[in-house]
Amino acid sequence: MNHEQIATISNRPKALATAIGSRDTLLQTMSFDCPSFSVMMEDEVLIVPGSGNYPIFSTLVPHVSDLDDATGEYFLRASTEGSTICKLPVTVLWATDDLLPDRLLAFIAYEPKLFETLSMHRGKAMSLTFTAS
Repeated sequence: MNHEQIATISNRPKALATAIGSRDTLLQTMSFDCPSFSVMMEDEVLIVPGSGNYPIFSTLVPHVSDLDDATGEYFLRASTEGSTICKLPVTVLWATDDLLPDRLLAFIAYEPKLFETLSMHRGKAMSLTFTAS
């Protein structure tokens, strides 16, 4: 593995500690560490976060047997450099793309300026925490 491959891997999103609810409830918390935050918008409504231009794939939440258990209403807390950028309600879903091997995290925000706000922090280390509402 060369230096460029190692740098690419280190920029990918990582799952942090998570807490799971019962089988009949939403996943209670999902946290992701994005060393080089990236964000894009699909279909003018879905916000797709990631790191180093890699989306957050469903494989980062392997203990969830059914992704429907990790879909629904959450509060998103985005933090960078020790500051909270936002704490807002969002709807989390797992999108598909014919060109990608796994489903990827996406969310719908009710704050119209959220994408613009997140975009200002591209390339920075970002922590995203989704807590079931």
